[in-house]
Amino acid sequence: MSEEVSAAELAEIQELYERARRAFEQIEFWPQDKVDEMVAAVAWEWQREATAKELARLAVDESGIGVYEDKVAKIQSKTRGTLWDMNGVKTCGLVEEDKERGLRIYAKPMGVIANIVPSTNPESTVCCIGLSLLKTRNAMIVSPHP
Repeated sequence: MSEEVSAAELAEIQELYERARRAFEQIEFWPQDKVDEMVAAVAWEWQREATAKELARLAVDESGIGVYEDKVAKIQSKTRGTLWDMNGVKTCGLVEEDKERGLRIYAKPMGVIANIVPSTNPESTVCCIGLSLLKTRNAMIVSPHP
């Protein structure tokens, strides 16, 4: 079922995009070491007990779904796991080279990416996607579903 988007909603979307675009422009050309430092800082903040509890509380209160304590544990474990999986992965500049064939692959960010996050799993989805997008120097706008 489609609905008309109001002028106020369009203005809000435009403001979100502009804010995300400004954030993207700040990190678009960062080198790998600075990107890795940012990603680690964000991950460690998200998995910190006080932050994980706050995010879990928001998820349970907003969706009415899930067990608070389980969501805290999930945020912490998924965030740490995502950080671990990305450790050492090159996402800036030259990321692969095939000298025999004379091929070079360079990583380039896309910009602002919109994400629809399921109401059944908002807490760890945002953390995992967020870290992946930061690692690739992109900004994101998150929208809940439904």
